[in-house]
Amino acid sequence: MKIGIDAYVARFPLTGIGNYTFSLAKHLEKYYPENKYCYFLKDDYIHDRSFSDYLRDKEKRFVLSSYFRNRFLRRVENKIKTKFFQGILSSESYFKLCFSRLEDELFRLTEDLDLYHGIDWYFHVSPKVKRKILTVHDLTSVILPGFHDRMSVGKEIAKSKNLDAFDLFLSVSDSTKNDLIRYYGVAENKIKTVYQSCDPIFDDIQLLDKQAVLSKYSIPTDRPYFLSVSTIEPRKNFIKVLESYQNYKDRTGDSDSILVCTGLWGWKNKELSDCINRHPYSDSIFFTGYLDLSDMPTLYHYASGFLYLSVYEGFGLPILEAMKSKVPVICSNTSSMPEVIGDCGWLVAPNDVNAVVDAMIELKENKESVSLKSEKAYERSKNFNWQRTAKETFESYQS
Repeated sequence: MKIGIDAYVARFPLTGIGNYTFSLAKHLEKYYPENKYCYFLKDDYIHDRSFSDYLRDKEKRFVLSSYFRNRFLRRVENKIKTKFFQGILSSESYFKLCFSRLEDELFRLTEDLDLYHGIDWYFHVSPKVKRKILTVHDLTSVILPGFHDRMSVGKEIAKSKNLDAFDLFLSVSDSTKNDLIRYYGVAENKIKTVYQSCDPIFDDIQLLDKQAVLSKYSIPTDRPYFLSVSTIEPRKNFIKVLESYQNYKDRTGDSDSILVCTGLWGWKNKELSDCINRHPYSDSIFFTGYLDLSDMPTLYHYASGFLYLSVYEGFGLPILEAMKSKVPVICSNTSSMPEVIGDCGWLVAPNDVNAVVDAMIELKENKESVSLKSEKAYERSKNFNWQRTAKETFESYQS
């Protein structure tokens, strides 16, 4: 079987969807090597070195004409589009303007496939493809459009109008499955929940020297820390993380514990920047930016607790990373997050600062019960593994 996989996200530092794409590809090829796989990329630029190395000897198809691969011409065209059209076109029209060339190329490049697996951006494929599957990670751009840029919103609107082209949808949680039914009217029998896992580095954790890792990112090495990990953008609710940390310090008088926030600095963060600048404990708050993957298990492992107060998730990958690292988890009780943590963490309403602080205090004061719950979370995390994800995904290819 000739299988095409949407690998557009290889252009970016690997976060949630990028990790999903990379790990799924590796495990499909590992367990089902009898098939022929090819990967659809925007161009020959791949940001992540490990993904780039993996794809070096694989069949790749670039969804751009040779002319449009010229980066100078592309930058000029994109600037013109942004300047003259972004303010006057609808989100959907703006997305179509920017990606019209890609759609034409994708139709041509997918004609010989037995199966196409769309994962994020590429969803206009040739009707000649025998079977078409689309993974849906979340509907955040539809449910919470104010948290996103026009391109992301436009992409989701355009995708919603092309759903009839797909034979099956893979949702990464039952929450996302229910959103597909509620917001798009997709028939339940056309959706299959296939849980993902996190990077395999968390399945066989090799801890690095704690002081070396913390020093690398200018984090104090002699102070306990609460940790929060994700792209820094409004949906992740970092303002409430900062408020909770302030209230925790005020209530407990804990002068030692610091707050470490890790992840790419995203979009629409002016309010967060203002909050950081006026925070009474700003000298105890550390935003590290994007960390090397090899350092992440160590950073998780030594944290006093993990805070994840996202407003909405399709899955919630950092929660699983924390569980596999045996770190106690405080996370939101909304959308998919209870599916991941189960009864093995502290579930709170994402904007209920008092409940968050109560949980933070318990993490500090009740070490025995915290240890038991963290161990339980670790055992639960084993249910989320790439062998299972690859197996259930490939079964979907065949059904």
